[in-house]
Amino acid sequence: MRYTNMLGPVVVLVLSGCNRSGCISQVEQPDVVEDGAPKALFAATLPTSGDETPTLVVVKNHTGKHVQLDVTWSKASFVTVAPLDASLGTLSLDRPELFCSCPCQPDSRCARCAPPTERGLDLAPGEIHEIAWNGRLVRYRTEPDKDTCHDAFSPPPGLYIISVCDRTRQYCAAVRMKLPSRMPVVLALKRSTLLVDRCPLEQGEMERLATYHLVRMELSGVEVNRLAACEPTSVVCVDQPDLPAMIEGAGEDLCSLLVIPRRSEIESVVVLPVEGNAGEERTYSAFFDLYGTQVLRIRHGD
Repeated sequence: MRYTNMLGPVVVLVLSGCNRSGCISQVEQPDVVEDGAPKALFAATLPTSGDETPTLVVVKNHTGKHVQLDVTWSKASFVTVAPLDASLGTLSLDRPELFCSCPCQPDSRCARCAPPTERGLDLAPGEIHEIAWNGRLVRYRTEPDKDTCHDAFSPPPGLYIISVCDRTRQYCAAVRMKLPSRMPVVLALKRSTLLVDRCPLEQGEMERLATYHLVRMELSGVEVNRLAACEPTSVVCVDQPDLPAMIEGAGEDLCSLLVIPRRSEIESVVVLPVEGNAGEERTYSAFFDLYGTQVLRIRHGD
């Protein structure tokens, strides 16, 4: 079944560091160039200038039922953002109350934070919840010899998908819009009917998904020395029954990229050979929501 929806191609948001998708522990660090900055593989350089463009994010409950939104990481942690330029990587709304907030700064260290206590925001049928947003986004990364931190920036002009789901992921909403924008972001929660149960997926969709996964690994310092062998244009869609054979057959390649439809989510897999063990491979998986704006969980190193 070919996957389509009103948003068009799937674009995947991926997060790293101690944030909505979990906490990154000790990881392999990337090679560095002379000025101490990591070599860029897939992650685009973020803009260092740009005016703030404040606006409102308006969430409407059109479900006819009570819903609960996740506010564990911030008052807007249930809102996810994905640029169509996948090389921008991990993005979320910049909020002053971000849990364990640690801006990336030279010669500074970030505290190691235990995961926060889960918190929810109840929304009654017909109720509207407004979030004052400064218009800036954040991207997480792990610096060499440091802990996870984030960079805040004004979004470069372009198309972005902004989405929200309740805790059960049964009720969702998404819009595609140009940023920066002073127009309110209006998200009307309704029952989600999106399903992706088999290949094929459009090649452009898979390449963006693979790029987001590679950006996440790069910014988290995972297998950075070997990611240069990966090429997003080589990504292949694989149905679930064929996955074990496909992974086994990828053991001789320097890098294989796979996408697996799993009905209510999409799995991206990076397959790398085990160094010193010919014919063996290690897989790195990221499971994405069907709007392609959030990593639901990761499974690395199987």
